[in-house]
Amino acid sequence: MKTPHLHPALLATGLILLGTSCSGKASSPSDPVDATPPTVTLTASEAALTADGTVMLVATASDSDRVASVEFREGATSLGTASSAPYQLPIALTAADNGLQSYTAVARDASGNQATSAPATVDVAILHLPLADDFDDNATDSTQWTFVETGGGTAAELNARMEVTIPAALTASTPWGSAKTRCTVTGDFDVQVDYEVLDWPAQSGVRAALHVSVGAAERVSFAAGEFTGQESYAADHSGAGGTIVTVGTSDQSGMLRATRIGSTLTSYYWSGTDWAVLQSSGAGSATEVNVHLAAWTHESLFIGQQVRIAFDDFRVVSGQQGSCS
Repeated sequence: MKTPHLHPALLATGLILLGTSCSGKASSPSDPVDATPPTVTLTASEAALTADGTVMLVATASDSDRVASVEFREGATSLGTASSAPYQLPIALTAADNGLQSYTAVARDASGNQATSAPATVDVAILHLPLADDFDDNATDSTQWTFVETGGGTAAELNARMEVTIPAALTASTPWGSAKTRCTVTGDFDVQVDYEVLDWPAQSGVRAALHVSVGAAERVSFAAGEFTGQESYAADHSGAGGTIVTVGTSDQSGMLRATRIGSTLTSYYWSGTDWAVLQSSGAGSATEVNVHLAAWTHESLFIGQQVRIAFDDFRVVSGQQGSCS
């Protein structure tokens, strides 16, 4: 076989090109291009949080080649990256994070392809006691309050206070409007609120109250023939083994208070110089209570004129947080 003649420069450098076509391209086939993104899903260890704590974000990712990394995001903000399984990230949450938090995971493969998961959400509603709300921002904090409205009764944060209205025309026999705390209070507690009557016709049949599930401290315009038929403060402890106690008043504004010490529930009104007791009765110490700022009536008692009351400077002076909804 004839030995090919090689240029001395090629021999010196060791650069000998074999297996090339006339065009200069390598004759061996090219590697296929990976254009397929990974798949990724995301879950949160808790769907809702009612106390300070940590939620674990857990991603499941796969790829035809390999997953290079998984990045966790809140909106456009990167929270951290995991480069190997298990792909997870702990998130510490407090009352400052109250609201619906939404997270995603972005998986990337070795070729730079990426995919984003569907969101995983955590509903954060952390109530720290004591609690106060002066309603000055005219924006209801939905992590603390929910509205209960039936029969035409409404509640809304307006004019730097919480206003509850019973309209002239009812749509049910027992209309009710209230702002209710999302989280219950349990154990011993002391809850107070200021009030002012706005539209308040005499003998309207409407009761407005600081209501704590098992009892209430009320400002009432009794209908003719109902109890005294007068303007009154009242304590309704019928849900706590007590009765309904009334004290006549002409106050257009004042304060209402409810406390529980041990198993004793007590309702008060402000006399102008001190808290005056309306009634004390038994109420189980372990009973969880929602607090309502409420007004209601019954069609058989209602006078048929709009009634409106404002609550202000709500405060849970002491208490323990129970469950949240």
